[in-house]
Amino acid sequence: MNLLFTILSMAGLTAAFVAMYKDPANIFVYVAAAAMALFVLYRNLRVLQTNRKTAVMETLTAIEDEAVLLTATQSEKAVLYKHSTRCPISRKVYQEVIKFADKNPDIPVYLLRVIEQRTLSNQVADIFSVAHQSPQVFVIKNGQQVWHASHYDITAAKLQEYI
Repeated sequence: MNLLFTILSMAGLTAAFVAMYKDPANIFVYVAAAAMALFVLYRNLRVLQTNRKTAVMETLTAIEDEAVLLTATQSEKAVLYKHSTRCPISRKVYQEVIKFADKNPDIPVYLLRVIEQRTLSNQVADIFSVAHQSPQVFVIKNGQQVWHASHYDITAAKLQEYI
């Protein structure tokens, strides 16, 4: 549906510019129509971009309850990534985690959204005896944390090295 509205807004924008060229007397109406079409186009392109990012997130397993958290922390081999949905550094680091997950589809990568799942995030700090930070990542082997990092220390290459 958003794609349809995007195409329609592009058509409306084109029509407004053509009409403005043919009859410049009503320029205010045409400029207003063009501005509205640009706004709708911008909004719909943002929605399409968000939907694409959400589809990529299916690569990761969301930790939304204690059972999934226990599975993650007791895994034979896994990566647990604590992500803040409000932090620009987390957005950047998230791309590194996705890059790692795409190259290693056989290794489970768990995503814990710290703001939405504060209690579970605190449990991770207790389980691994590591102070909470976000973004933060843990490499787990045989139920033991073998490496952890935060902020810009989290890269796909480092994850690959420690997994």
